[in-house]
Amino acid sequence: MRCLQLFSRIAVELFCMGIVFAASTVAFASPQPETVEMKLLVDSSLLQERSAGWQQLWSAVKKVAIARDIPITEAQQPFKEGCRSIQYLDTEDQRLARQHYILRKRIKLDKNGLPKKNCDIMLKFRVPEPAASFPAIFEAGSPQPYERDIVGNIDGRAGNNQAYISQRKKKKKIPVAELMRTADYIGYFPMLQNLLSGPATGLQPVHGCTVIEYKIVPGCLHFSSAQVPVTMSYWLDADTQTPIAAEISWDCAAQPVAVLDAGQQFFTYLQHEMKDFLVRGHLKDDLIQNPVWIGKK
Repeated sequence: MRCLQLFSRIAVELFCMGIVFAASTVAFASPQPETVEMKLLVDSSLLQERSAGWQQLWSAVKKVAIARDIPITEAQQPFKEGCRSIQYLDTEDQRLARQHYILRKRIKLDKNGLPKKNCDIMLKFRVPEPAASFPAIFEAGSPQPYERDIVGNIDGRAGNNQAYISQRKKKKKIPVAELMRTADYIGYFPMLQNLLSGPATGLQPVHGCTVIEYKIVPGCLHFSSAQVPVTMSYWLDADTQTPIAAEISWDCAAQPVAVLDAGQQFFTYLQHEMKDFLVRGHLKDDLIQNPVWIGKK
């Protein structure tokens, strides 16, 4: 009799757990990305002399494209640089990173290297794939598109990729002077209030690092029916001028599938044909979180 009562109680508890689990999954949505960005880290020493380095990298990309009969449209000023400062913000104990959130601030720099008065800020939730479910992280009524990042050359092996799924919210043209305190960021992203709950602590640049980014868009590759801009970027530590990362990337719409397939095929070709240029694949912001990875082949 006692065994029967115990079994009945366990059955009820399991049933209730099933209800709770089912209820929790209702709050999740299967991610269907609208865009897919493909990223390759290259040896940052190639860009210590940036003008020659940009030309060398773009020539290598064009060589692979020509060999694969992929049309190229070159920009009128292929090596014209943009420059900005970037900070990733978190608590000292990396409370946001431990919950898979990224808070970033970008400020454009003028031709003299001086920061402009406004900045862009972004809050992103990102996890590795496969992700069977994904939390509804932003407030109702303002859905944000999902994005997929595909990082190539993982562990230094060409064709070995890792995908990440993410969702983000951005605020543009925010006066820098309005972002002096943690409470200022919470004002723009109210959900930070809960994410930062716990022992009192403020936001600060991760590992005290401010990045200086140089960026070019030298041209477009034609994947099926679409012209897809290629972006190249170079990151330096603002204080020490130490190279952090250099990257080649492009952003494809997830639809039509023919465009995405062509972009992914070229991504694989490029990893094999440019293997001597590449370093181990990582997300650039991961190098800020874990600087021990910087520069590893």
